Amino acid sequence: MTEDTKEPYVRAQSGVHERVLEQFAKLPKGRVLDVPTGEGALSKKLLAMGHEVVAGDIAQDYLLDQGAFLQMNMDDDLPFKEGAFDYVACVEGIEHIENPYHLLREFARVLRPEGLLILSTPNILNIRSRIRFLLSSHHKLFKDIYPGWHLTPPSYRELKYGFEKAGFALESITANRYRKKWRLIYPLLRAIIVYNTRRKHPLADEILTPEFLEGPVLIYRLRIKK
Repeated sequence: MTEDTKEPYVRAQSGVHERVLEQFAKLPKGRVLDVPTGEGALSKKLLAMGHEVVAGDIAQDYLLDQGAFLQMNMDDDLPFKEGAFDYVACVEGIEHIENPYHLLREFARVLRPEGLLILSTPNILNIRSRIRFLLSSHHKLFKDIYPGWHLTPPSYRELKYGFEKAGFALESITANRYRKKWRLIYPLLRAIIVYNTRRKHPLADEILTPEFLEGPVLIYRLRIKK
């Protein structure tokens, strides 16, 4: 965020910051790592809630009213000691990097015991994204691959593996909103997907939910295991 009074631009999709802030509003005040911060929109709101915030991004410096900023690359080791934070907010960032598993391990390292990670990422399992892949051979938001853009489509099966290997327990999954497209044929598409998923997918009970089928962005709440 620059020194003028202009509000920072919100890069996240509609409803994401609102759902993330709902999570933080219920938590005790603590030290938060917000990465990638973008222009600092979420950091500013977390500061207003009374949290201590350290913001990080690969792009450039942003001046927060009370928080600190560090330039960092999420594909590298995070520049913090073990147990430095009560909470980590990673809003639509993990899909931008080459090694999501390493980042999850780093989040686990810098969180204090029983610390909380709130992580959001595009949902490639929703019906709209599945149809786009069928018709265009790419998921929504993952048409092009180049540095700084969407590099790694976040499969739930891979994310779940990464969460468990890093030592996180998954507490909840919410969506930024619920979107049904092609309303005339949506019930048929949903029925076909549910039928085939139940027959063939080992995680069918976990991914056949309104969040996965209709949510553009998923917000994961994860806690370091005891």
